[in-house]
Amino acid sequence: MAPVNNLSDQVRAVRRTAGLLDEFPRKLLAVRGDDRVKFLHNLVTHDIKGLSPGQGRPACLLDRQGKIRVVFLVHARPDELILEMDPSHFTPAREALGKFLVSEAVEFAEVTDQYRIIPLHGPAAEQILAGAWREDPPGSEICFIFRWNLFHLPGVHLWIKPESEPAVRKKLLEQGKSFQIQTIGREAFEVLRIEAGVPWPGAEIDETVILNELGTEEFVSFTKGCFIGQEIVARIKYRAHPPRLLKGFLLEGTVPADPKSPLWLSGKPVGTVTSSCFSPTLNQAIALGFLNFGVEEKGFTVQTRQGTVPAALTQIPFVKTGSPAT
Repeated sequence: MAPVNNLSDQVRAVRRTAGLLDEFPRKLLAVRGDDRVKFLHNLVTHDIKGLSPGQGRPACLLDRQGKIRVVFLVHARPDELILEMDPSHFTPAREALGKFLVSEAVEFAEVTDQYRIIPLHGPAAEQILAGAWREDPPGSEICFIFRWNLFHLPGVHLWIKPESEPAVRKKLLEQGKSFQIQTIGREAFEVLRIEAGVPWPGAEIDETVILNELGTEEFVSFTKGCFIGQEIVARIKYRAHPPRLLKGFLLEGTVPADPKSPLWLSGKPVGTVTSSCFSPTLNQAIALGFLNFGVEEKGFTVQTRQGTVPAALTQIPFVKTGSPAT
């Protein structure tokens, strides 16, 4: 494995050329059986019947109040659906789905140990991938490829057999030398995720969050028909508004705020920080957080380790596609 360089170099590499994540902990649950598509489609927020083999999309399983129980990527394979998720959501997902299983021809199996997922992100990701397997077909080492623009930049996630991981990483790093590819650590992943305004389990996504509060429809289809929590989610979308919304904030200075720090306006708490970091791209601290609905005034403040600082409301993503790190 190539050495991990400093944070700014890692972020700069992904924005300018490409970065290879050194780890990407995920859990995988296979849903099998003749009724698998109908079963999952009727429960989750997105259209599963519309997936063809080789396609994937994000979806949530909600409670009846529209709050997020689990979120995962659904990958359609010829004979199964594979749910890819943060490790913290695996047990809740398996238990929740199992409770809805009555007489359907459906069974579950953990397949985490059968694959490794290697994410390659950046404008040069596709070129590096194509060049690495110019002579050999990808099928010799890669089970399948999922294209996921996680940071609002081109991204390919290679699903491989565990024993192939060292060889695949070596091949990608060698092919990426001319692009100045970098190995990307967990801290850089978090910075890129926050710069892109991507909500994540354990930060912006948990059982207290109503789906509408994320401010994105990436996880839901309003034309697929019923799903658990659909009545609440549809009512909020068409007739009301969520109690709060995920927003972006530019913090004065370079010191981030701690998660769960209150956002203040005129001496009153009006929101909560969920994620914060120093952005090498913007050369300042930034934060994602939930802001009470309808609060759009200026003059927010937040506490950091260097004291109380102004927090300016801004659009997310913080960094537009292709913006280079400074």
